Amino acid sequence: MEGTFQYSPFYPRTGIAASGTKILRFTNDSPVNERGVPLGQVTLTWSLAGQPVKQAITPFVESLTNTQRSVTLSGLSQTFAGNMTFTLEVADAYGVKIATTLLVFVDPIFYGTVKTDSPTEREILCMNRRVALAEPFAASIKITDERSCFAAPMSAPICDIVETVFGLSVLGTYDIMENVPLTMADGMVVPYRVLVKKVPEHTLGQHFLLDVRY
Repeated sequence: MEGTFQYSPFYPRTGIAASGTKILRFTNDSPVNERGVPLGQVTLTWSLAGQPVKQAITPFVESLTNTQRSVTLSGLSQTFAGNMTFTLEVADAYGVKIATTLLVFVDPIFYGTVKTDSPTEREILCMNRRVALAEPFAASIKITDERSCFAAPMSAPICDIVETVFGLSVLGTYDIMENVPLTMADGMVVPYRVLVKKVPEHTLGQHFLLDVRY
């Protein structure tokens, strides 16, 4: 997830626009993660225009050289219990530039096929697992005399399912169950909205494309 930037000019009284070192990019390699699943390490990477005289990252990073442009934090699986913001501060003669990058933890989305119109918790948890923000996505499903099924947390429920080729909503062909309890990796029970196709389907060995919308 790309950083956000704040600027603190070093010479505010001169009337001269501050310049100097600029933060072009500050990111991490694990921006979205499954809540409850240990995150063994995360690598922070940044790029600058100019050469700082000092740079620092909080939390957890004890020291950085002025030429360093990445750092890997490991052994912190117990620390990343929730969303976290890392802050990069870069200083030079003109002042301090600040950027942030986020680690976000979400409950997964499940999609695939089930045998009946009342799938068990185990059946739902064994479907395809998508760890991502609640943003529209394309689901590819191959169905053999089963029912397509989608499950998303009630905090960010699926609101529509659209047939990709013709762009038509097929939400009305699904039974919708609210507040279905699912047990996550950390043992926490999370309420889900579960959508199950009303009748079994058969895609004749082909993948069926559906657009999932929130």
